[in-house]
Amino acid sequence: MRHVTLITFADVPGPPAAPEVANILTDSCTVRFQLPADEGNSQVTGYHLERREVIDGSTESEWTAVHTVTNRQQEVIQLVVDQLKPGTQYQFRVCAENNFGVGDFSPPSDPVTSMAEPEIKDNPSADLRRYMTLYVDLDISEFWLNL
Repeated sequence: MRHVTLITFADVPGPPAAPEVANILTDSCTVRFQLPADEGNSQVTGYHLERREVIDGSTESEWTAVHTVTNRQQEVIQLVVDQLKPGTQYQFRVCAENNFGVGDFSPPSDPVTSMAEPEIKDNPSADLRRYMTLYVDLDISEFWLNL
């Protein structure tokens, strides 16, 4: 009788696919990513999400940690990233972690640009004063008409 011994090797997880970015506003966006194809024969226990600014098409800026998530077992993860600068281009990347350590980062997302701040008129307070004066004048007129 032959005995067969099955040996399973465990390792850190492989890199997830590049994250997708949606719901891009002036100061926030939603980053979505999936479990890595290779979990390293150990359940994924968390993720690390980073961002970097893309300046004049250059991706030389440093990556900055924006989220560390633990105990997420969903197949698709969505995270809201805030504190973005209006009108700034960003890329995102993610890596998975299991009991054996942190795996490699995903390829970066496609560059996305946060929305620019809306233009403000030259003197918005003057428009507000005109509106308030008109409103007050109408109330006084109505008051006098009712007497």
